[in-house]
Amino acid sequence: MEPEFTSGEEDSEADELIVNPEDHVDDEGFTRRDHIKICISFGGLAMLLHSFFSVVVSGSQDILGGTYIPTTSILASHVATMVIVTSFLPWYMQRIPYYWRTLIVFIAMACGTLLLITVHSVYVKIIGVSLNALAHGLGEISFLALSAFYGRFSITSFAAGSGAGILLGPIYYTGTVNSLQSIVRENNSAGLGLSHISPKWYINLF
Repeated sequence: MEPEFTSGEEDSEADELIVNPEDHVDDEGFTRRDHIKICISFGGLAMLLHSFFSVVVSGSQDILGGTYIPTTSILASHVATMVIVTSFLPWYMQRIPYYWRTLIVFIAMACGTLLLITVHSVYVKIIGVSLNALAHGLGEISFLALSAFYGRFSITSFAAGSGAGILLGPIYYTGTVNSLQSIVRENNSAGLGLSHISPKWYINLF
């Protein structure tokens, strides 16, 4: 029986058909592993930005508690800052590298949150709300512009993360406030007050 000789083309075609699904490149040039990284990155960033916004809106009545300032002033300060940022900054964003934009977003969000937590003056708290709005607006337009380099999946992930952040923020705030109120009621019934609440609870709160 004579041996059969092949040209090798059939073997090469068979090797091409056996491809690891994770290494398969789609029409946009990304693999499945790249899509997972893009989903986590853009979805996580959007969830952080919008969860801070929804927490501030949920706590607006508590921020202005004991004052005659209307609750809508919190929304007005946030929306006004967002309108200014999203209307004027896109004209100058190309002059600012992404590194500095991300750093500004982090610093503004951190400073705004610290003002809301530590300062008792209502007007300073409103400045903290505006700083959070600055970080929210700058982060949103920066990361949405960055999604142009990562395909359609990045925009979908950012939109999903935004919805998740808006949903989870009020749930987190409501659960935290209710747990604090229950602890205060228990301490008041025992005659202890706020001074006997564990400091670890305040750390976990934020």
